[in-house]
Amino acid sequence: MRFDVFVFGFANTFLRLAELPLLRLLRKKVIFVLHGSDARPPYMNGAARRAPWNAAEVVARTRVQKLRLARIERYADAVIADPTYCQLLERPIILRAVIGRPIAREPRPISDIRPDGRVRVVHAPSEPVGKGTSEIRRIFSRLQARGHDVALTEIHGKPNSVVLDEIARCDFVADQLYSDIPMATLATEAALFGKPALVGGYAAECYRGLMPEGTVGPTVFVHPNEFEAAAERLLSDPELRDRLGREAREFVSLRCTPSGVAQRFLRVVSGDVPDDWAYDPATLRYTHGHGLSDDQVRDLVGAVVEAGGVTALQLADKPELERRLVELAGGAT
Repeated sequence: MRFDVFVFGFANTFLRLAELPLLRLLRKKVIFVLHGSDARPPYMNGAARRAPWNAAEVVARTRVQKLRLARIERYADAVIADPTYCQLLERPIILRAVIGRPIAREPRPISDIRPDGRVRVVHAPSEPVGKGTSEIRRIFSRLQARGHDVALTEIHGKPNSVVLDEIARCDFVADQLYSDIPMATLATEAALFGKPALVGGYAAECYRGLMPEGTVGPTVFVHPNEFEAAAERLLSDPELRDRLGREAREFVSLRCTPSGVAQRFLRVVSGDVPDDWAYDPATLRYTHGHGLSDDQVRDLVGAVVEAGGVTALQLADKPELERRLVELAGGAT
């Protein structure tokens, strides 16, 4: 009763969404921030993959995901999310990249510590399979075989302080291979140190065009097939690394301060939302999700359609996106 505004994350609340009607009745302002796996269709979510795939289970999980999001949309005053994972949403969202990702730590001094002269690259996957770690490892092995003096440091299951220490000593970060956003947590932390981040993802072809100018973090965001060539450019061009690192550091210094993010949240609370902060999921055409290769998306979508029909995709409100997914899966019906 003491609070006027409730901001929930990860598609959950104190009582697993049960109190949303009461908050509406009490005229409380309710805002949801969706981060990725809490919104993506399970058939597009490599971060939540379970091996071996069980198509019937994925169909059931997709139905549950759609129902949860529908309840959120029914009672929320605003939903903040990225367009590339809003396939199951129906109401317009507020672009999460516009609001920003708050970083409490101050930007760190830019360092250039390479005692052995090698180009140091950090890869710190929270989930190695979905981040494409095996392929990233092979890419840098091929680059070493072509004569690049590069040291790839992999960090997994270590405290964040260890990751930050390694970022401070590196030349750039190889974040992940199949992302649907350009600047996730690791890339943001790299920017604090003035280090560029290389990010792969099929969304690289469309993401920036969906955002207002100046709201997208300046990472090297490329199609997975271009990841190796982009890595080679960064290895070969220290001036490019320095410029990109400084641009990234400047971006988080301006866009990711807690006070700046809070001010934009307050505009959402007051209903003062410019038109270009909003995105209508009905216009979405992105089909490749997160943490999955093209072949994996095709196989999984095909299995879901075969197990539950086209309706199992839960995209009846988006016939064009539904059609593209069916085509991607090989025309399964």
